[in-house]
Amino acid sequence: MTPVRILLVDDHPVVREGYRRLLERQAGFQVCAEAGDAKEAYCAYKDHRPDVAVMDIALPGASGLEAVRHIRQWDGDARVLVFTMHAGPAFALKAFEAGASGYVTKSTEPEDLLTAVRTVAGGGRFLSEDIARAVAADVAINLSPGRESLRAPERVDPDALDLYLRGREAWNKRTEQDVRASIPLFQAAIEKSPGYARAYAALSNTYTTAHGQPLDADYLDPSAIERAHDLGAKAVQLDPNLPMAHAKLGIALALRSRPEEAIAAFERAITLNSNFTDWRFAIPLVFAGQFMRAIEVAEAHMRVDPFYPPFAAFISGFARYMLDQYGDALRLLRSGVLRAPNARFGRAALAATYVRLGQLEEARAQASEVLRIEPTYTIDRTERTLRRFSSPEHAKKYFGDLRKAGLPER
Repeated sequence: MTPVRILLVDDHPVVREGYRRLLERQAGFQVCAEAGDAKEAYCAYKDHRPDVAVMDIALPGASGLEAVRHIRQWDGDARVLVFTMHAGPAFALKAFEAGASGYVTKSTEPEDLLTAVRTVAGGGRFLSEDIARAVAADVAINLSPGRESLRAPERVDPDALDLYLRGREAWNKRTEQDVRASIPLFQAAIEKSPGYARAYAALSNTYTTAHGQPLDADYLDPSAIERAHDLGAKAVQLDPNLPMAHAKLGIALALRSRPEEAIAAFERAITLNSNFTDWRFAIPLVFAGQFMRAIEVAEAHMRVDPFYPPFAAFISGFARYMLDQYGDALRLLRSGVLRAPNARFGRAALAATYVRLGQLEEARAQASEVLRIEPTYTIDRTERTLRRFSSPEHAKKYFGDLRKAGLPER
């Protein structure tokens, strides 16, 4: 019988040794690797491809939740069991949103951990009993200042919670098929619990994603942003203390050419949770011409998240391009393109940067990549659809450089 191969992640070597002994005493379990922080966990997962990663979330540097998120982005089928001292439902919900398949507290009996590993390895979900009762009922709690509040105006149906988590699991894979698959799951969660603010916020995010990526007819369709805005506003109405709701509304406001309101929405999210960070806050800052602050926001996120998405580098690089910092812009944009070679915005921003550096051959090569990714791309359509710069001079600079790079006008 092939053993269940386990990656064990905890920052205390003595603790890892104790749990390694517990796990390996069981027939059919093998600890194939260990890690002491999020970066080590990500690398160990890629090197060993375990059946289950048993992950603490209190790690030095980036949290275990970031490790879960990026492991799942690298391997959409990864099975991660969070095993932690944190017994609050807020942590459990965040773990499932990041892509975990199970959540067990360290105060539970050792047999629960063993059962959880078997369940998660077999493709199931597992919650330790103390967490299951709290999460399923969506118990109203208040967290200390600087932490997110999960108080909800109405109880959340357990089936709605499951639908929401399945939707997040699909959306986190970021493929065209999975983004589409997440939409009916979030919609079903709302039907089950019409007051479920998180489901409205998550559904809002699917429409902003669909608007910005050529997935379907929602691509660059203003009605998709209107839908995202309405859903984000509903989430805020249902739970004004939910930072996630304000952030999703902020993204929609930015894409509706209302950067000042978008900035206010993100600032409200930070007021509610001083630890909140989202590189997308840089988007309305760029549209508002606040390029230095956009760089600070994006690069602060990049410092705390070693697995930051390439679009964080793109938006920081673009802000530096707008500030005439072309060398720094080139470095950031190239690093992003290496990780996301089919990102149209990254290629376009890189083309504009090469124009400013006088490297027209390289600029034309990036313009060709834009057309490879999106053969119907035109400057006219993009300029008409994305009239979001507060200053006409900023738009003139960017689109003028795209013309010099050889991208078609119409």
